[in-house]
Amino acid sequence: MIKNMKLIIESLSKQCCILFAGSGVCRDAGLPSWKDLAQRTVDALIAKELITPSNKTYCTELIKDNKIPLAVDLLLNEVRRDELILEIREILNPKRDSIVINALSKLKFKGVISTNYDKLTDKVVTDSSAWQLTNSKEDLKSIDTAMGTAQQFILKIHGDIDNLPGPSEDSVINGGPFMVLSKTDYSAFISNRFENLKFALHSIFSYGPILFLGYNFDDPDISQIFAHLKQHLRFKHTSWFIGLQGDKQPDLPENIEFIAPISNWNELPSWLEKL
Repeated sequence: MIKNMKLIIESLSKQCCILFAGSGVCRDAGLPSWKDLAQRTVDALIAKELITPSNKTYCTELIKDNKIPLAVDLLLNEVRRDELILEIREILNPKRDSIVINALSKLKFKGVISTNYDKLTDKVVTDSSAWQLTNSKEDLKSIDTAMGTAQQFILKIHGDIDNLPGPSEDSVINGGPFMVLSKTDYSAFISNRFENLKFALHSIFSYGPILFLGYNFDDPDISQIFAHLKQHLRFKHTSWFIGLQGDKQPDLPENIEFIAPISNWNELPSWLEKL
């Protein structure tokens, strides 16, 4: 643990470390996990009578089984995409300041990659001229250039809450950004953007160490991401996955070390202070 801490601190001091952030980094601001976000969205839609009780039952079961993208596909059979995103926006509105985000912003990461949709994660990047990138083809192609500059960057690979169009709309078909919400969205993203994403991540992983933070390994997002990474990419630098004590040892790509310094995400601020 001490050796890993020294290496993480060293990479931060050189401003070459890149944060790969999950929903756990926003938990102290009242933002939910991916699973909780899905269930709260279902509950909000049923309260407004936008979905049927039977669909709520199906969706809830899928969410319990971590089949969240399939649940979202079911929702989109009944609810317009803009109605769904409106509920997600409301749920992802921070309820209070985040000690974790404030602490992370002081560590001066080279950049942030995130699967989060919210705006709170953006605050880890404090450079006023930082590259603000999402999953558009143009932005993914810009990563190689961004890595060669002195500026910080944030890359939101599953889109941002301001990205309203769906994958079947012309702006997205032509390469524009979109929120990856459902299984259909994931399929569209992988089939149309995976090569762009692969080259973007190759540039990032070649630059410096990656610190994965805010993920539980039963999160379907990170499991899917690691499956693709193991097949298509390698980590040039020793990197770290920060988990929770008691978590099952994850099957990580080569050159990523698992560290479990805390028992729950509430302890994250005090751990970050040590960095």
